[in-house]
Amino acid sequence: MFIEIIVDGQVINTVTQQELFVLAAEGTIDPETIVRANGKLGRAGQVKGIKFLQPTALPLPTPTSSHTVSPHRQTQGYPPRSTSASATVRSGSPIYWYFEVLKKYAVFSGRARRQEFWMFMLTDAIIRFVLSGFSLIGAAGIVDTLYTLATLLPFLAVHVRRLHDIGNSGWWLCAPLLILFPLGGVILGVVAGTIAPDIGVVLFLFGICSGVFIGGLILFVFFCLDSQPGTNQYGPNPKGVGRSSLHH
Repeated sequence: MFIEIIVDGQVINTVTQQELFVLAAEGTIDPETIVRANGKLGRAGQVKGIKFLQPTALPLPTPTSSHTVSPHRQTQGYPPRSTSASATVRSGSPIYWYFEVLKKYAVFSGRARRQEFWMFMLTDAIIRFVLSGFSLIGAAGIVDTLYTLATLLPFLAVHVRRLHDIGNSGWWLCAPLLILFPLGGVILGVVAGTIAPDIGVVLFLFGICSGVFIGGLILFVFFCLDSQPGTNQYGPNPKGVGRSSLHH
């Protein structure tokens, strides 16, 4: 079971239960830290069997310190959370979100926020561009095909979860096909029956391309929409906002 650690509405790390116990024992997280497991939000102190570092008297940071200590952590004696650049980069970089999607390899349930979706798509495009360089040694087709097969399920899954995030069914991925066949079929039937067959075939192909374009444009707009606030029929808001459990 993977557990997400959430700070200020952002998922900053995804760990196993054992790794969460280690972070608690080290004092990296405290009982008030927001966590999410199996789609449910809660506090670290509610996790069964978890033990936290015992509070100790710690000196307050000097004005030149690079750490920011919350009033709660100061009064409870917990060490400050790390605000290092590496932690920030790790939680927000494209490669971080790319591996987050791969971790949910064939997970078609739940929701995916815009950042998760577009950062994955960006990294995927960069990888494919790099793989195209293998054409210099004549292996581009093989390498690209293997990569496509290996990432097909997470690629489809993150598209479905992104549609879920705005309250739409994953079947909307079929939008290009739903528009393609009716549009192309009507053009073929009308034109081929009244004009030369050759022209009908050309217009049929044009109808197919138009259907793909219109369906793809609809999906692009969907993928750009913000998350539906709060919980919808597919699960809680992946941003961790709009949830009653976050209210103090």
